Amino acid sequence: MTLRLPLLIAAFAGLAACSDGVPMSNPVSTAPVATGPAPATPAEAREVVVPVVSAQVPGELGGAVSDCVIDNASQDEINRIAETNAASPSPDVVLLIADILSRPATTACATAA
Repeated sequence: MTLRLPLLIAAFAGLAACSDGVPMSNPVSTAPVATGPAPATPAEAREVVVPVVSAQVPGELGGAVSDCVIDNASQDEINRIAETNAASPSPDVVLLIADILSRPATTACATAA
């Protein structure tokens, strides 16, 4: 034990001797951290929702009901909807849109449209 302490002191002294006396700059990286893809916008999701809703509710009312769906969707739902192909949305996205449409707030919005 008595031999270890002088060796540790010598090791730290050797490391200190490597320094030029100038404090190190911030050793923590300031590079941005990759967080994945940016969240989808409501406009991107609307490109998928409008054709799905308009198949059941044609005309201007279909657009208004689509806006109700987008307004009542969470950001995660908007991301899921926007990920799909607007020309051929997957069945799970169509079901998601129907689920959002069945919510009381969305139904009230659609009824007022």
